[in-house]
Amino acid sequence: MLRINGAELDVLDVQRPVPGLIVHKVQIPESGAEFTVGDEVDARVDGFHRAGSCQAHSATHIVHAALRELVGPTATQAGSYNKPGYLRFDFSAQHGLSPALRDEIEQRCNEAIRDDLLVTATEMPLQEARAMGAMAMFGEKYPPVVRMVELGGPWSRELCGGTHVQRTSQIGLLSLLGEQSVGSGTRRVEALVSADAFDHLAAERALVHGLTQILRVQPDQLTDRVERLVAELRDAEKQIADLKSAQLRAGVADMVARATDVGGISYVGEQVSGVSGNDLRTLATDIRSRLGDRAGVVVLVGGAVDKPSAVVATNAAARALGARAGALIGIATAELGGRGGGKDDLAQGGGTDGTGGARAVEAVRRALAG
Repeated sequence: MLRINGAELDVLDVQRPVPGLIVHKVQIPESGAEFTVGDEVDARVDGFHRAGSCQAHSATHIVHAALRELVGPTATQAGSYNKPGYLRFDFSAQHGLSPALRDEIEQRCNEAIRDDLLVTATEMPLQEARAMGAMAMFGEKYPPVVRMVELGGPWSRELCGGTHVQRTSQIGLLSLLGEQSVGSGTRRVEALVSADAFDHLAAERALVHGLTQILRVQPDQLTDRVERLVAELRDAEKQIADLKSAQLRAGVADMVARATDVGGISYVGEQVSGVSGNDLRTLATDIRSRLGDRAGVVVLVGGAVDKPSAVVATNAAARALGARAGALIGIATAELGGRGGGKDDLAQGGGTDGTGGARAVEAVRRALAG
């Protein structure tokens, strides 16, 4: 916070655009504030926020050191961001981290925290810091005299001007959230630290406890139980899909039997509730094939009330009489509040008004009747 002429301004961001110049971005209070060049400014640090920043920043150095130790020396920093309770760290890598390696990295980070490593900052000539193995951001320019931050001596040495804890134990805890690719040859890890890490783990523990209560298993049996349930669910879904397909096939003969003659074309127009996508197309082509050599047009409307879908299928004899699926689908979907497209023999579309199914079927019938 900055205090100027009695006004308190919350600091939103601090940047160093050029050496020797520090710029503060502040929030002007609703009551306003007046100040001019030369006014005295009282800068006050938010102790709680600063402590959280120290924890996250030092934890970032720990993550970097752990990655170089366990992944390899090529896992160098490609970018980072930290704030109280949270950090993300980008590093060079061609492949993702396995779950086992992520666990090992998290464990190594927490070992470094528990080891209560001393954190020191020393100013020295740039060449001397490099000779000691201090890590620096690739492509960044450094002044002749730099600040080297060490955690546990040679284990972590980096050129850094930021704020840090005095000993690593002050970080408390680190919990890796995950790892992902953020570009070619660059991976990113994210982590929570201190109280945020504890809250995250506590929430996960509560989730595990709730699942074990529901499934009536011990925590170490939870994974096997969930995997078994997923397998059973997939089997059940397959059985339902097979039964649904059988029911649809059984109904094809009845639909063909209900075909009406419209201008010399056998017309099948039906609403099929709960059927959409590939199933609707398969059903339409099946009906079309059963119409045989006679000219035939099939229009099916299915899907959900808020997301209806339609399919039009025509055979060669119907197309010879001028019936084109690509044109007829537009007539059908107009009644569904949408649109569609496709080829002369098969077209599909959708809309937003499932109540227009009957109108869609009738609109195509009228179009065929001329």
